[in-house]
Amino acid sequence: MKIRNHKTLVIGYSLLAGLLFLACPAWSWTSGEASKFQEAGKEYRAGHFDKAISLYQELLKEHPREAVFLYNLGNSYFRKGKLGEAILAYERARFYEPRDKDIEFNLNYTHGLLEYRVEDKRNWYIRAGEEVLKKFTEEEVDLLGLVSYFLFVSGWLFCLFFRQRMPWGWKRKTLLLISVVFLLLSIAKDVEVRVMRDAIVMTKEAEVRYGPSESDQIAFRVGEGIKVYVVDHREDWSRVILVNGEGGWMRNRYLAEVRV
Repeated sequence: MKIRNHKTLVIGYSLLAGLLFLACPAWSWTSGEASKFQEAGKEYRAGHFDKAISLYQELLKEHPREAVFLYNLGNSYFRKGKLGEAILAYERARFYEPRDKDIEFNLNYTHGLLEYRVEDKRNWYIRAGEEVLKKFTEEEVDLLGLVSYFLFVSGWLFCLFFRQRMPWGWKRKTLLLISVVFLLLSIAKDVEVRVMRDAIVMTKEAEVRYGPSESDQIAFRVGEGIKVYVVDHREDWSRVILVNGEGGWMRNRYLAEVRV
């Protein structure tokens, strides 16, 4: 696992009919934070992983969306053998920098080391749709929809005021189609982020029950590092669904949601 020492975040935006990728700077760091970041890297390379974890956590208190901190935190947890914490950190890093190949590689590699596996029984188009959505941040999808809608409305207004008898040509139809597609993507992303929220099991073995109480029967157990989807909350319980279709209620203390 390699440590990151850069502050660049690549974000894709849509301008006109295509996608342009603009290099956007990461959060502005103070000199003290930059020094702490360098110190954390030195501690990691020296094998002092607990110290590195502590420093990265301090940095994340001020910059919780900084993918490079999350990525390096995941590496530090991985070196400690804490796979659940590592996967959570990688998932959070991917949430803010979804097209980073290093994050994707480390996440997949760590998943491969888990003892507990869950077979994905969802339809292929649902899995494919999820993979597409995870390649873009929520802000990017919203901007894509907004820009395409703006272009369509602008074209429509132009024709209305200046060329009222102009028939619907392929250009206007294409813009309308793109607008509809990006609108649907925006809705799907909103569902992914807010309705079926990604969470990671953080305990060695968590009990999933048929209801939100200790008196309810145990439906099944799930192991550390497994991703679940949180769809409901009730006091200190969360209703979760797995990719194999199984679901139930789990104590909140067993879980950590990816989006913070």
